[in-house]
Amino acid sequence: MKIRATLLLMASVLFINTGIAQETEEEKPSLDNGTLKSQYDYLIEESNDFQEYKVIKKVWVAKFEKNLNDSLEAFAQSKKEAQDLAKSQVQEINQLKAQLAHTKDSLNTVNEEKNSIALLGMPMEKSGYRTVMWSVIGVLVLLLLVFIFRFKSSNSASSLAKSNLNDVEEEFAEYKKRSLEREQKLRRELQDEINKQRGV
Repeated sequence: MKIRATLLLMASVLFINTGIAQETEEEKPSLDNGTLKSQYDYLIEESNDFQEYKVIKKVWVAKFEKNLNDSLEAFAQSKKEAQDLAKSQVQEINQLKAQLAHTKDSLNTVNEEKNSIALLGMPMEKSGYRTVMWSVIGVLVLLLLVFIFRFKSSNSASSLAKSNLNDVEEEFAEYKKRSLEREQKLRRELQDEINKQRGV
């Protein structure tokens, strides 16, 4: 029972403290904090009435004027900072645009250099270079084939001439041999006749 009473007492103290804390945490309107609107409302509510007019303390008006001037100065300062920021961002954007244009120019130059080859000191696109090189290779292959054909025909003609020369040389050698044999035979016959004539 004692524990129950202690718990009940603690719970009630806790609820009371929470309620008091919430009341103290709520901001009371004043000229020291809050927005200009809340400060103006505070001036109107706390001022005294005189006939149809409001009587406001000079200290409060001076404090409100100071707060208003501070707010205007802060607004002017933030406006100036925003304008300075906008100017710096515009300058940065212009610099980035210039860098982008320069980068695009560099990229175009690199692409042109990549897609071209210097042939005899003249820049030429790779496709044109390939066409020229394959044409040169084709002409060289064609010339090689012509030279091979001419060589073969010349070689066959010279082989035929050599063969004919060998045949003629063999015939000539055979003719010389027969002529020599005939001459020797004729000399023997002549010698035999001379010997017969002398010996007769």
